Amino acid sequence: ECDGKCITTIYFSDKKIKPIIIKNAKNGDIYNLKDLNNDGSDEIGFYPNWCTSCWQSFYVYTFKKNVSKYLVEPISTHCSQWEDNKFPIEKDKSKKGYVKITTSAWKDDDIKVVTKSVKLKN
Repeated sequence: ECDGKCITTIYFSDKKIKPIIIKNAKNGDIYNLKDLNNDGSDEIGFYPNWCTSCWQSFYVYTFKKNVSKYLVEPISTHCSQWEDNKFPIEKDKSKKGYVKITTSAWKDDDIKVVTKSVKLKN
């Protein structure tokens, strides 16, 4: 259970980088996603821990001038996707400037996992 507002804050050892605040998260998992957008810096992913649903968004952050922003819109995932080891994002090695996004969606009374290649914005 969550006591209070259920907010998770990610702090960085480099104090110049502003913390990231995630609502509706009681802790979670942080992933080093390496350099997805070829800017020379690693992106990070955050998968929140929550107690009410198996549906959670996976957040992907990039950094510009020590401030975080979404690299892509939050990716809808279901716990079954994670159980099947279908990670939400990876660099598309066949297309420069693209990532493969794997998402969960409710279709035809079932959970479907779909992967698509998405061009990153500069």
